[in-house]
Amino acid sequence: MIEGNLDTTNALLAIMAAVSVLQALVLVAAAIARAPGRRCDV
Repeated sequence: MIEGNLDTTNALLAIMAAVSVLQALVLVAAAIARAPGRRCDV
């Protein structure tokens, strides 16, 4: 494999991993916001 391609692949994997973490945080925040018994003033 060419080194340049490997670096690009690693960068894309890092970006996708970061996006996955952000998505998980958003889902958790949404679940907490929709939890019964909680007031949502937003």
